[in-house]
Amino acid sequence: MSEVYLALVQGGLGGFQKLVAVKLLRRDLADDETFRQMFLDEARLTAQLNHLNVVQTNDVGEDRGRYYIAMEYLEGQTFERARRARNAAKLFPLHLQLAMLADVLAGLHYAHELVDYDGTPLAIVHRDVTPSNVFITYDGQVKLVDFGIARVLDSLNHTKVGVVKGKVRYMAPEQITGGPIDRRADIFSVGVMLWETLSGGTIWHGRSEPEILRRVASGELPPLLREAPPALQRICARAMAHRAEDRYPTAEALRVELEGYLAQHVTPTRERGIGAAITELFRDERAQIRQVIEDQLRGSRPGAAQLPALRDAASSSTSASAPGAFVSEPGQTPSGAPGVPTAQRAVAPAPAARSRHNRVLLAAGAGLAAAALIAVIVATRQEVAEASRSPRPATAAATPAADPASLPARPGLVVRGVTDDSITLGMSAAFSGPSRELGNRMKLGLETAFAAINDAGGVSGRALKLLALDDGYDAGRALANAHQLVDERGVFALIGNVGTPTIKEALPFVLGKKVVLFGAFTGTGLLRRDPPDRYVFNYRASYEDETAKMISYLVDVKKIPDRGIVVFAQNDSYGDAGYDGATKMLRKKGRSDEVLRVGYDRNSLAVDDAVAKVLDYHNATVRVGNVERLKHPVKAIIMVGTYKASARFIQKIRDHRLDALVLNVSFVGSNALADELKELGPGYGSGVIVTQVVPHFDSGATGIIHYREALQKYHPDQTPDFVSLEGYIVGQLFAEGVRRTGRELDTEKLVDALERISDFDPGTGGTLTFSMSRHQASSKVWGTMLDDQGTFRSFDME
Repeated sequence: MSEVYLALVQGGLGGFQKLVAVKLLRRDLADDETFRQMFLDEARLTAQLNHLNVVQTNDVGEDRGRYYIAMEYLEGQTFERARRARNAAKLFPLHLQLAMLADVLAGLHYAHELVDYDGTPLAIVHRDVTPSNVFITYDGQVKLVDFGIARVLDSLNHTKVGVVKGKVRYMAPEQITGGPIDRRADIFSVGVMLWETLSGGTIWHGRSEPEILRRVASGELPPLLREAPPALQRICARAMAHRAEDRYPTAEALRVELEGYLAQHVTPTRERGIGAAITELFRDERAQIRQVIEDQLRGSRPGAAQLPALRDAASSSTSASAPGAFVSEPGQTPSGAPGVPTAQRAVAPAPAARSRHNRVLLAAGAGLAAAALIAVIVATRQEVAEASRSPRPATAAATPAADPASLPARPGLVVRGVTDDSITLGMSAAFSGPSRELGNRMKLGLETAFAAINDAGGVSGRALKLLALDDGYDAGRALANAHQLVDERGVFALIGNVGTPTIKEALPFVLGKKVVLFGAFTGTGLLRRDPPDRYVFNYRASYEDETAKMISYLVDVKKIPDRGIVVFAQNDSYGDAGYDGATKMLRKKGRSDEVLRVGYDRNSLAVDDAVAKVLDYHNATVRVGNVERLKHPVKAIIMVGTYKASARFIQKIRDHRLDALVLNVSFVGSNALADELKELGPGYGSGVIVTQVVPHFDSGATGIIHYREALQKYHPDQTPDFVSLEGYIVGQLFAEGVRRTGRELDTEKLVDALERISDFDPGTGGTLTFSMSRHQASSKVWGTMLDDQGTFRSFDME
């Protein structure tokens, strides 16, 4: 819900300068009372925290409707990254990790014990104590960060019934079941971190989120490895006790136990400490980040020229540890942050971009570094406030385009976007706004595929990199992003773009440039012409395929009459594609294609008019003899929308007790839709159908097992879902095309190689095929249905 900037405060006597992390509530959430209250709750809480092991807040305020929290800038890494780094077992051994956990417990105990200014206990519970929220600085400090969902006794931001906040893997049973929680829930979370420290792995490896919820709630916890020291096994077991009353009563009690073990079993030496270990593990990355900041500070002094290599810094921000790191263009964050004057911004190397919220841990001292752009603002405190009021650029191209000929040549450049050791691909999708979850999950799948491929040596000796720009599901911004990616950033191809209207706007430009558009997350017929456009390749089945499957199911299996089906569709080319597919299939079956269509405008939740029209249609009557009967009762609603609008429509239909089957196309985003319906309460989601263009992510197929393993390895805080699985398959399929092209890579050779793929088996249920006359690899459609627990289950639609 926030954007984080790295800012330089300067002024006063003696040339005072200080780097701080400035966290801003996103503009598009400022009018949402729930998010605004969460942000203010966090601001109120963090302002009172003052402890060595808790991130420090310097200032909290509001300026013309923009809320901000200014926090200390921490230079270091999260525990999550540190324990997974190469050589971590050697440089960051067990006793150092235990000492770090002891520091975490010290910070937790302080927060738990905190009282208000009048002496009233605040009863703080962090609720999100995870390795991603433990920060270790290069000088050895351990900081607990991110109190964004902390519970305070008098907080106005109470959790809704049925809403679970936090990361499931580390949640206490009472937190999962919605019971009363206290400080002992945080102790359970530390116990899970201790379990993973002792085992060297993740506690729920390969398990789905619903299964984790069920097992933890029932107390079915996996046992520790027998090789773990018995004393630590005992400590861990008590910290993770199913009943809160059986755990350590305070974080201090657990800390004393851990430090007692260290005192008894670890002989004090002069070997490296925590800070030295983290410095050694991330030496190159630290130097790279420092260099970007130093260069930008030099370039921002009066009279200094802008950095000549700014664009190169952006495109090289992916590192070996984050092969698909998210990079935003200068002047715009994925969440729509305000622009910063050209001479005062730089794109910093992103150490990681692992979560569905696109976190970048460079400025993780703020705890919620949600933006991939870290802007260095050389300003006084007042100027920082002025920057937060800057009007948003009209398009994504906030910075005047530089002449590519004036930019320094990249070493070993072969063709556009291809060097001797890398291939840079571009992506434009919604990372902000109501459809952001679709872009985030598609990018996650691509990043996961690229990470696995790169770890295995890349493709023909080259690593795959992803440069992703936010278009907010806005057609104009998508076109600007296409220009930025192709003309200014020089990407080799576009991959995983999300959305029909956005792609429709950018397609003429892309085809005119002869750039490959691969694996877009849309089923529009616009990308499936006959014969196909040479530079457009699709993985997924079309919307026509999906809606045809729905019509066959409704007519042939459920025996629903012609006029019993209506279509709820977005008022644009996306909705048109779904509606046309449904009516076309009805004609094929010899049925009436006079189907009622209702809808809503893109990027809105204005569904009331659509609901009213459906109800009027359903309630219309006709006299048969002396009896009034419903003329055409609605038995099924085919939905072609995005998850938030679709959930709102389902809620209102169900509130009016309209008993109709509800079917959604895959673009809705299954997991996001399920989450939205869960928040509404029990009963709204049960029986909702979503057609899928990939098998279920819990399948035992070889390729899907590999996907889950890669997701667990590279993004351990993420759970499997249909959209990221599709992104993963798209990434693997593109890599296969590059592999078959060979070392001599260019666009025309890649297209020729793709058109020769006739036998690629990703292990997901059949081979994928392209040809000169077929640029859609799969036409398969699977059926899934939400159960009473809010979990999608596969079912047969035949």
